[in-house]
Amino acid sequence: MTGYDWKAHHRETNHLFGLLWDFIEGAPTIVAVFYSNELTTEDWGKIVKPREGGGRTTSVSIMAKPGIKKMYEGWSVVLDDQRYLEAIDGMNGGMLLQGMAARPRATQL
Repeated sequence: MTGYDWKAHHRETNHLFGLLWDFIEGAPTIVAVFYSNELTTEDWGKIVKPREGGGRTTSVSIMAKPGIKKMYEGWSVVLDDQRYLEAIDGMNGGMLLQGMAARPRATQL
């Protein structure tokens, strides 16, 4: 896993469950679930519109760093695998998952 992001069709998406998946033993597998109910329009980038004649794509907004941080801080479930804990923490410049994964956590929902 080299990175991840979240996309939405509009910048007003303010509640989001984010599923992070990877192929494990050849099968797509959810490795982490994130949630935030505190997203704002500032947490999203500009709307990216499809190119003329660019195929069957749609306009999207890609989440900006502040929104990714909110999602990271709202982690709900993560696979108990050190590779994923280290990778996700590393991509977010933190130690949140490695520090808390061993302890039970109540859901934020």
